Amino acid sequence: MGGSFLASGYRRQQSDLIAIADRPEIMRTVIITNGLRLGKDRRFAEQIKASGTYVGLQLDGFTADTHEKIRGRDLCEEKEAALRALKELDIPTQLIFVATRGVNEHQIGQAVELFLREDHILSLNFQPAAYTGFGGGRFAHDPMDRLTIPGVIRRVAEQTSRVLAYEDFFPLPCSHPQCVSLTYLLKLNDGSTVPFARFVDFTKYGTLLRSSATLPASPEIHDALHDVIHDVWARQEEISRGPEILAALRRTLDEMFPERPLSPKEAVRASERQSKSIFLHHYMDRHDFDLERLRKCCHHYPQVDGRIMPACGFNMFHRGAAKGPNTARPSWGRAAVSLPVVRG
Repeated sequence: MGGSFLASGYRRQQSDLIAIADRPEIMRTVIITNGLRLGKDRRFAEQIKASGTYVGLQLDGFTADTHEKIRGRDLCEEKEAALRALKELDIPTQLIFVATRGVNEHQIGQAVELFLREDHILSLNFQPAAYTGFGGGRFAHDPMDRLTIPGVIRRVAEQTSRVLAYEDFFPLPCSHPQCVSLTYLLKLNDGSTVPFARFVDFTKYGTLLRSSATLPASPEIHDALHDVIHDVWARQEEISRGPEILAALRRTLDEMFPERPLSPKEAVRASERQSKSIFLHHYMDRHDFDLERLRKCCHHYPQVDGRIMPACGFNMFHRGAAKGPNTARPSWGRAAVSLPVVRG
């Protein structure tokens, strides 16, 4: 009975937090999760679906040994159950894959194949392992033998028989080139996808490279897509599948920017039907720390005192977890909010 009360309280806390985030200025609410509850608590999964919340699912591999090495135990059944629930309920999903040298790098292509196969999976985020925090400090590793962004991209190309190629990925303009690379994939009318780099010159249309799972329906994106359509029309005989790409781009422009005005959340949903993305985000650790990368960071953590901190700087210098779970809080920090368990 106690367990059911705790489960009920957990669900209500989640619902309360989602309700707080359901504001007009917040386009997406995302739960980042290991998925262990999703697959076994159908009511919880249905509440996520009903709320319109997105899920970022940690998925580091497909076999027992990969989970055991990275997460400490076999999680295959729980991950499969979570993936099944997300698919059955059609919950917009991002997969988060911590790519680790000698552990799961041989399963990178399998993650890409899953991403390409399922419409509800909007984005795939590869994070080459960074050895920070309590777990990173304990994980056995050789800092001179590790995966980097180019290494992950090479494995994507090799393991997918170049369905995606090395040349399909570009650095994110707002961050340091060694921090984030990505590719967007345009959905064609037959359901297949084509990387934007096959028909877009990103040196000319860099505005299309965004830190977003799908292209936002902004005026800048409208103008860029409009110009790209003209370019593709002029070169469609030179571009593989040129006429199909042109038709998909016209559909994309019509659906993202219809004659009637869309609410912000309607615009997000419309854009999600047009493209998918693969991101590679390499966080730093003590072995590869680079101040120049930190200064150019465009991914930040907001603090309780109103400041924002570059993600890698916070992870390395302020989180404190690498010193153990009893590390004293910094003077400017604050204890985590403790929500009461709701019974009944």
